[in-house]
Amino acid sequence: MRSITKSSQRRYVLEIEGRWKDLDEHFERTARPCRPFVWLHQKCLLPGNEETQHALFLFKQGRLEDALEKADRAIRQMEHKPLIFKGFYRSRNLKMLDGVLNARILILTGLGRCDEAREVAARVQRGKGVAP
Repeated sequence: MRSITKSSQRRYVLEIEGRWKDLDEHFERTARPCRPFVWLHQKCLLPGNEETQHALFLFKQGRLEDALEKADRAIRQMEHKPLIFKGFYRSRNLKMLDGVLNARILILTGLGRCDEAREVAARVQRGKGVAP
């Protein structure tokens, strides 16, 4: 757990200092964890969390195609969470899925693909129980 906390602190420090290249490299490194608990946490307990944060970072940097790719990867990881771990962090996973779908809407709108953004918005509304 300490490794995850230190990684988050490092990310915040790099963002505050405005070291964007180092922050991008940090995201790339954390996508391939070496520690077993960190791997379990990222792949089974909270899948897609790192990819979502990286997608939002890329969106802020104006790298929209890369951001869309990361957001799509995060959605796939969240939807394919192993069955045995479905009960762990259930509400947090649902909030993260809602957040990455909203991020996807922003990215698609930035790319000028408004029809796709409307489809994703309808999916978000259906997920909240609101009729589109």
